[in-house]
Amino acid sequence: MDFVVGKETISIAPSAGVRQGDALSTTIFNLAAEPLLRAALSESNPGINLFGQIVKATAYADDIAVVSNTAQALQESLHHLSRVAKVLGLKFNAQKCASLNFINGKPFQVDLFVDGRPIKSLGSDEQEIYLGTPIGAKLRFRPPNQLVSNLDKIAESLLAPWQKLEVFRSHLLPSLSHHLASGRVLKDVLTTLDTECRKFLGHITMVPNTATTPFFYADRRVGGLGTFSLTDDADIWTLARAVQLLTSKDQLVKGIFTEQLKDTIMRGFRDEAPATLPIGEYLSGSTEAGLYRLRYAPAGTNLWTLARGAAKRMRVRIDVSGEGNIRIIADDVSVLPGKAVRGLRQVVRQRHTLKFISAPHQGRVASALATDRSTKDIARLTSSKTDLQHDDWRYLHRARLDLLPLRGYSWSSSDNKTCRHCGESSENGFHVLNNCRVNLTLATQRHDAVLELLYQLLSRKGYTAIINRELPESRLKPDVELEVSGTRLMIDVAVSYDISDNLEAAYNRKVTKYQHLGQVLPLVLGSLGSWYPMNEDIRSLLGIDHRSWCTFRRRSRLAAIKGSMEMIREHLATTDDHNIHM
Repeated sequence: MDFVVGKETISIAPSAGVRQGDALSTTIFNLAAEPLLRAALSESNPGINLFGQIVKATAYADDIAVVSNTAQALQESLHHLSRVAKVLGLKFNAQKCASLNFINGKPFQVDLFVDGRPIKSLGSDEQEIYLGTPIGAKLRFRPPNQLVSNLDKIAESLLAPWQKLEVFRSHLLPSLSHHLASGRVLKDVLTTLDTECRKFLGHITMVPNTATTPFFYADRRVGGLGTFSLTDDADIWTLARAVQLLTSKDQLVKGIFTEQLKDTIMRGFRDEAPATLPIGEYLSGSTEAGLYRLRYAPAGTNLWTLARGAAKRMRVRIDVSGEGNIRIIADDVSVLPGKAVRGLRQVVRQRHTLKFISAPHQGRVASALATDRSTKDIARLTSSKTDLQHDDWRYLHRARLDLLPLRGYSWSSSDNKTCRHCGESSENGFHVLNNCRVNLTLATQRHDAVLELLYQLLSRKGYTAIINRELPESRLKPDVELEVSGTRLMIDVAVSYDISDNLEAAYNRKVTKYQHLGQVLPLVLGSLGSWYPMNEDIRSLLGIDHRSWCTFRRRSRLAAIKGSMEMIREHLATTDDHNIHM
């Protein structure tokens, strides 16, 4: 190995290496890899003509793929690489090398050697892992089936349920992104894995298998779990990879894939290709401009046909009208290729959220939670930072979906639909949390917990608040009475069931009840954590700082939830959940 120092050349014979991570390792690695890459790209390797571009090799770190137009030429290139490696004191591991050979588009096996040792030649059904992705004669592949076993390990671990959810969402799902980014994972595998993931999520959230599918993928701010469907994510990654290749800063990559896209469209049209190819329409999955005929054309399967199918399924439009720019447009989101994954995930999340809050039964609470669009209080409850206890978690998600083991539902196997304790009304989530007279004591404790947090906040901010005082001119007793700028202000707390109309009705009842006695600002919360937007008027009028108000809001919602979970536990304490079949 020769080093140039000024006008002199110094020969160095490597005799020892360094450990990976050493300060010198990257420099020495680059110095050793450079001659190997030059050898692979040398004139002795004719390479292949790929849409007008000559490709001889691709490499990432020490993973080198050499390409040539004949088996003989490839063998000569391997000999040349071996000679250069020997000079550098390196030696290829033939057991980790493989070759893939085609004639007229069909794979065939050929004997190739590295350092005199044979390397594996892939057959028509064989694959080799290259840069973490299976490479073989077939475009589509099945990822390693380790997800289900990993789900079982997490489910059986000693982690808290919300920690299991966080591991799944933040670690397990992203571990599959590299495979999904290839755009070549078979859909049937992903559909099966999605089903297994929902079983796991249903297990840790303790919801029955009748839980609506959007619940698992909806925004956490409306009570969803905020995970991703692998089927959706595969389409997202396929589209993102396609448009990123078309806008690559590497002109060789950009040129090859642009020409491949055009060739795919032209082969679809056969001999009737228009003068201007409808690239944007094709990528968007459109059937206009004669593109409906491509369905019956022998264009084969490649990245572009997969991207076209993904765009059609996701209802995404690819805009190529910009000068050198491509935009991905879906619903109200428009993003550049560099942020395609984030933007499309946002679109998919919004769609699942909309389906969830539109569900006629299971989405009613979610619809009420959705009225608070500016905070992440509810999302925090399903994160690793949650303030919930195990007993609270047991019933929370079932209560929000209104799938508790109660007998008042139409699908319950019980003939008697009335409340098991008070014997009045149909026994459902609304009745248990807000209408059962037997639970009245616990409902009062829930109300008082929120009131105490409000009193503490007002006291810290210098207000002299009077609690539960009977007004002189009336027998009414507002929860909080204080004086602001010489006038009486009354704040009355209401914990209503989480339906948007219920929250609004509770607010209006409080206003009607007290408005003839002075200014009144009701504080209305949902039994399961909803926050009525008009509550913010209290903060505005009293001039409470943002941080203190956010802390109070989060704690008061948590207090309402904890009180409701206690009511559910007490209500079901004498009944085995399994006695009522859902």
